[in-house]
Amino acid sequence: MNKRVNLLIFRNIAFVLMLFSVALPVSVRAVPSLVEVGSQTVNQGQPVSFTVTAVGSGTISYQWQKDGVDIINAKSSSYTLASAQPQNIGYYTCNVTDSKGAVTSKQAALTVNGVPFGMWQGLVAYYPFNGNANNEVKTGADGNPLQAVLTNDRFGTDSKAYSFDGSASVIGTIGSPVTVSTSFTMSVWIKATAADPLAQESAWGTSYGHGYFVFPANKGDSSSSGVGIAAGTNGFVVLEHGSAFLAPSCVYQSDIGSIWNHAVVTVSNDGPPELFVNGKKVRTGLQTGRHKFLQAGEGIGGGMYGHFKGLIDDVSVFNRALSTIQIDSIFKVGGWPLCNVIANAGNDISITNGSSVSLTATGGTTYT
Repeated sequence: MNKRVNLLIFRNIAFVLMLFSVALPVSVRAVPSLVEVGSQTVNQGQPVSFTVTAVGSGTISYQWQKDGVDIINAKSSSYTLASAQPQNIGYYTCNVTDSKGAVTSKQAALTVNGVPFGMWQGLVAYYPFNGNANNEVKTGADGNPLQAVLTNDRFGTDSKAYSFDGSASVIGTIGSPVTVSTSFTMSVWIKATAADPLAQESAWGTSYGHGYFVFPANKGDSSSSGVGIAAGTNGFVVLEHGSAFLAPSCVYQSDIGSIWNHAVVTVSNDGPPELFVNGKKVRTGLQTGRHKFLQAGEGIGGGMYGHFKGLIDDVSVFNRALSTIQIDSIFKVGGWPLCNVIANAGNDISITNGSSVSLTATGGTTYT
């Protein structure tokens, strides 16, 4: 009898507890809900806007990104480009935050008609030097020219490139530069007017006194290295910079002369740097075994261990390693190389079989 009573009491208590447990409130941590932004396709030069609609608790904040990098001052529910250009091509997202949490919108692609999407996607810093040193992608700091002087670019257009004196001229950044790592590409147009000491290619050690047109940053540790590049009329040197480490990991000796040349360095998955000149791969460097990174826009024209003498234009940084085809396409942007007309190739020359001959075009190079 007592067992039955005890069992009945236990069941009644359990039932009461069950009723109370059903009635207890449940706290759920909610995040803002979004009406997603949509992809856009426009003609070059047309305005374009991305908008996200958010519902949340308390104050809602917004931060737009291009290809995963914050866009400066893009902190409202809409982001507008007054004139869509190739450098704006890419994937856009918006990070939305309220008092309960944060959520990121799905990617929305911006495509410009007639422009290959893959050629420009991932561009996170772009310094075309259109009368200033601004970053026209707006994902990082603008440049700050110090003793660098505006001059003509490779097409002859005034105030579209900068001249560097080889000793003090440099362009730094105003604010924090965008940092890319592991896989990235930097693309620069240069016109060297002095030779570089070059170096013996090496995966370790230090090498100083180069004409850096992109100076390598240094985090001050032994596991990472900032990537930079130097050049002269006699070739290129890619250097990696770390604590007590400034290794010339990729060296390409070539008589590039005092003419405009397009230089591109790619790094894929922390592998060895690959150097492209005028659209063609010319050298794969040595593997240093370090985690590689690049601070976009910092040290254009030189740094504490050397400065570039000559002209620099169109500095671009991508957060991925571009393909050979994409690099060649960038080299040809704007119709480059220009089709030069030879005004005077000299007089006719008659020679006997086996004799040497020297031909010179006015303003050009002598070929023997």
